[in-house]
Amino acid sequence: PGRSDAAPIDAEDLCPGQLTVEGRISDLESDSNLFGVTVRNAADPGQATTSAPNGRALLCVDRADEVAITVTASESW
Repeated sequence: PGRSDAAPIDAEDLCPGQLTVEGRISDLESDSNLFGVTVRNAADPGQATTSAPNGRALLCVDRADEVAITVTASESW
């Protein structure tokens, strides 16, 4: 599974042998961070994580030329 806010702040490879997908999940209108949003690899739903309280989501996915990511909020924002 992906790692959330506890990831170290250095050049360490967070996803050895995989691609690292990292992003901030936020509301486009208010720019507030969204917590608990599911981020998943569309091709492999087992590769998933949830966003941290600061909106950060880090997902490790299998290497591929293209990777489709789905983002699903559990609440209505």
